[in-house]
Amino acid sequence: MDGFGGLNEMKRTSERCTIFFLISLIALIALSPIGEVRAEDGESGQAQAALALVVAHPAFSDFLANEKGWGSGVYHVGGRLDIWRVDLWGADEESLGWAHVSLKMEKVYSYEAYYRLSETAWKAGEAAVSQFVLTNPEIAVLLGGNPKADNLWWFDYQAYQNRWIAYFGFDGESYSAEVVFKDASRFTFTTPALMGIGFPDVISYTEWRKQQTNAALAIAFGDVALAAHVRAVAGWKGEGEPDGEAWKVVFKDGERVLATVWVDLTLRTVIRRELR
Repeated sequence: MDGFGGLNEMKRTSERCTIFFLISLIALIALSPIGEVRAEDGESGQAQAALALVVAHPAFSDFLANEKGWGSGVYHVGGRLDIWRVDLWGADEESLGWAHVSLKMEKVYSYEAYYRLSETAWKAGEAAVSQFVLTNPEIAVLLGGNPKADNLWWFDYQAYQNRWIAYFGFDGESYSAEVVFKDASRFTFTTPALMGIGFPDVISYTEWRKQQTNAALAIAFGDVALAAHVRAVAGWKGEGEPDGEAWKVVFKDGERVLATVWVDLTLRTVIRRELR
């Protein structure tokens, strides 16, 4: 076979492979439980091929098989990689995710998949997380023991991170355990891993500072003279901050300082005050 003949044969082989690939993808779409496909006029064949790449992707294949009546919207973006945008939604029109696909490279480049567990899958996952938290030795080391079944309050599932969170009480305090299953499918729950222990009752610094200031204000107004002095001015405001072992509150009318008070939040007493 001469060089030109070899090149022609390679070209025909490549064309046959491409045709076979597209037929296979379209067949996959035909077998999937799709509610509808919306695409630009004249691009439905390529749109189906782009959608098929998404359906076959591990991030989508499992949960779409469990979604009845889901739909999709596909349009051609273009560019160097010939990108297509694919959006997915459930029968209730809630988003199931999106993907950026290149038919040229036959690849899903970026995506977000919003998993929704069926009631059966949820119960199976919840049972697996519960058993894991109640018996996990790492949790026992961290907390000095494992919680009892009666102390498991509720469970949450964060679909984007494929992460379960169990909320529970232990020794009078509130905790959460973040658990991820390493199974190939998101719908099987045999290989749990502890990602961390959380503290649901812990608030942000900003919230804590506001809380401390409000507590200091309440204590400060127990001082009758200070309360009368401040309340004599309409529109006053109180600003608080830590000052050594005390909590300092400055009462102002605009920029004018009305009074400053230092409070012991532990003993709930006024340490000293300055009226102006």
